[in-house]
Amino acid sequence: MKCSRGVALVLLGLASAVAGPLAALQVTEVQVSPQTVSLTAGQQQGMFATAYDGRGNVVATATFTWRSSDPNVARVEPDNSAPGVAMVIAVAPGSVTIEARVGNNAVGRATVQVGGAGGVAVAAGSGTATVLRVEPSNILLLPSEQRPLIPVFLRDDGEPAAPLRVTWESLNPSIVNVGTDGSVIAISEGQAAVRVTAANGLTAIAPVSVSIAAFAFDRDVLSLSPGQEQALVPKVPSQGDRILPSSGLSWRSSNPAVATVSQIGLVRAIGAGSAQIIAQGFLQEITTEVRVHRPVRTMELSPGPSAGPVMVPFSGAVTFVAQSLADDGTPVPDAPIQWRVDDTTVARFDGATLQLHGLKLGSTRLLIRGPGPGVLEASWDVEVVAGGLATTPARIGLGIGGTQQVVAHFTDSTGRAISPATGHTWTSTAENVAQVSASGVVTAVGRGHAMLVAATSWGAADTAHAYVQGELIFAANRGGSINLWAVDRGTPGNATQVTSDAGTEVAPAFSPDGAQIAFVSTRDGNPEIYVSNVDGSEPRRLTNAPGVEDGPVWSSDGERIYFVAVEPGGRAQVHVMNADGTGRRALTQAADGTNFQPAVSPDGSTIAFTSTRDGNYEIYLMDADGGNVRNVSQSPGKESVPQWFSDDQLGFLVETRVGATMQSVVTRRQLSSSQQAPLSPPGLIITDFAISRDGQMLALQVERFGQDGSITRRLFIMSMSVGGPLEIPVAAADEQQTGPAWR
Repeated sequence: MKCSRGVALVLLGLASAVAGPLAALQVTEVQVSPQTVSLTAGQQQGMFATAYDGRGNVVATATFTWRSSDPNVARVEPDNSAPGVAMVIAVAPGSVTIEARVGNNAVGRATVQVGGAGGVAVAAGSGTATVLRVEPSNILLLPSEQRPLIPVFLRDDGEPAAPLRVTWESLNPSIVNVGTDGSVIAISEGQAAVRVTAANGLTAIAPVSVSIAAFAFDRDVLSLSPGQEQALVPKVPSQGDRILPSSGLSWRSSNPAVATVSQIGLVRAIGAGSAQIIAQGFLQEITTEVRVHRPVRTMELSPGPSAGPVMVPFSGAVTFVAQSLADDGTPVPDAPIQWRVDDTTVARFDGATLQLHGLKLGSTRLLIRGPGPGVLEASWDVEVVAGGLATTPARIGLGIGGTQQVVAHFTDSTGRAISPATGHTWTSTAENVAQVSASGVVTAVGRGHAMLVAATSWGAADTAHAYVQGELIFAANRGGSINLWAVDRGTPGNATQVTSDAGTEVAPAFSPDGAQIAFVSTRDGNPEIYVSNVDGSEPRRLTNAPGVEDGPVWSSDGERIYFVAVEPGGRAQVHVMNADGTGRRALTQAADGTNFQPAVSPDGSTIAFTSTRDGNYEIYLMDADGGNVRNVSQSPGKESVPQWFSDDQLGFLVETRVGATMQSVVTRRQLSSSQQAPLSPPGLIITDFAISRDGQMLALQVERFGQDGSITRRLFIMSMSVGGPLEIPVAAADEQQTGPAWR
């Protein structure tokens, strides 16, 4: 697919498009191959120099200066027709360093050992030799391959000794021959040995193994631009990729109009097309294909390198497109392109799919180099970023003036949180409801719903929901139907309507995070358990049974809801279900009488409930799974409506009669000592109550009887430290208020 011309990168001559031509790039490293060469006087060996920039890219247009540390031992002659190629000519026994230099600083070196003709040892030293060695000590050869051996003389202390005249002898002449200069020539397959003897009688044996082993080039296909050069290196794979001397082969090209090859294996691309490079020697013939593509004038890249940093998602990928174009604008699909990532621990580039994969959060750079000599390179700054954001918690419930921290995390492509987010911003969609600081601290300023948006500069975002509501919710028949309303302790006359359905909605209960409520509604024709946001939005029915469900309360972690189900025959039992309505099961049985009014301890481990199993209304405890049931009230009076102050303090109603009048008092009992004390004033008929989370406030449901026998239910707010009960104002004289619940 062709990319937009708007992001075309001109790779020949248009230096303004990218950093500049490779010739202008600074060469920081030079490598010479092979790095170690053993020759005898009169032998020659080709050497190759390669220049690299600071990013490890080959600088194809570099100019090399060659030098020998001692031309009297070996001289070096550059091949002017092939930059980077030189011929080393052995002159006399000794050791030299061959240098290839670019500019003043970048230099590559190779060591050349030259053995002398006539049996003169090479090693330079002084003193009497006591040890004679042969280098290399173990020789692998192909039939007809030639390799020089070097005698090494050492003193007792292991330092080089003065050289001596030596003679060479093949112990297996039918397998290898050895010249007077130590050059071994393989004749036929087999195991052989070469012995060297010094003038003072020291001897050494060098084992030689001759076998027919296939050799191959270091690449199957060579793709070049016209004018580009590349050396083919013959190796023996079965012998640890041992490099063969190129000069031991006969080289030719099947089509010199496409590519030529020198006698040391240097291939030069001439014109577009395909040719075979053939190398003969060592009783074998191998070929490799050379493909010379049309000259590339420009490249089109997507995304454009000048478009700014490329954002790659962690554990995700971004696809890049690079297309080489000829002078006429047509694609050159066979032109090779090189891709490279600076830091492969941050990102990995897949050349098959042209995708850059994010491996960890961080920064790196992707580089591309176009085909042919004199081309330019381009690069992209890469930021591996999170695949998204996730806010924690996803929703919060607050009262006016309340604060809470909301945190954003980076996520991978699967949504899994990987690290706290950085560099993101916070905004509120309703500043009159909730405000959020740059660090994610939310402050409630007015009742309502606000969305708190965390966003990054690259477009990742997530939203937390803040619900600001009164701290006490109750049911009232204001406006005709019975719905839920909310007030605050300081302003009980300022009520906000929470639900507005035509059905009856009662028995509210705040979720632990204060953002949701569970309640009972008849909106679908039967009393069922519902859950909604604390402002009444998004109601969801959790139960759907023919009986009556009532009295929902949340587990301390918000994962489950306990409630009462009235069975056929009128007996109520405590049930539990997941917060989404699944996994419903009974915790009490009909055989144990009526069981209702569940309340969950602050640590979530214990359920208090009212039961008639002993023939009287008593307060019982059981484990959260329904086991370990025990009676904690055990009095002749009537105890009901358990509510928790702390894990060791339980509140409940104690009902007594004074003459013909029934009274009920909120009582607090310490479970560990059974000590208890009344909390509400005498003389009230309290039928329900709720304890604020801070344990400082009570909400009392009080019944009053009219002279006509009517019953009025009203709510009072009472501080347990100062003052008496404060009645919640009503909207009409016939208003009924029930089921208080504190956030």
